Amino acid sequence: THYKSFNFRFKRGFMTKDDIVIYSTHTCGYCNALKAWLDDNKVEYTDKYIDTNDEAQAELMAKIGGNIQVVPVTFIKDVKIEGFNRNQFATVLKDNGVEITDL
Repeated sequence: THYKSFNFRFKRGFMTKDDIVIYSTHTCGYCNALKAWLDDNKVEYTDKYIDTNDEAQAELMAKIGGNIQVVPVTFIKDVKIEGFNRNQFATVLKDNGVEITDL
C-alpha cells in the first residue's frame, strides 16, 4: 500500500488518506496519471494495487459487486469514480471541501 506522508486541511473539515482509496494496477497509465495529478495537488490517498494484492482485488470486487471493468476505481468517501477525468475528480473533491487549483 502506498501512503503519502502528509495530512491536509480544507475549508469544510479534515480528510485523510483513508478518505480517498484508489484501486489500480502497476501498468495502468490512467492510474499513474491520476496519482501524479493528486500528488501535484498535494492530495493524499491510499493506493491499493489489485494486480499484485489478492486482498485488495477481493475488497474491490465486494465493493462493486462483480467484475472489474476498468481501473482506476476510486472511492472518495462514499462516491465511486471509474477511470480518470480531472473535472469529475475536482468536482467530487470540491464537494468534500478540497479545492483543486491545477486541473
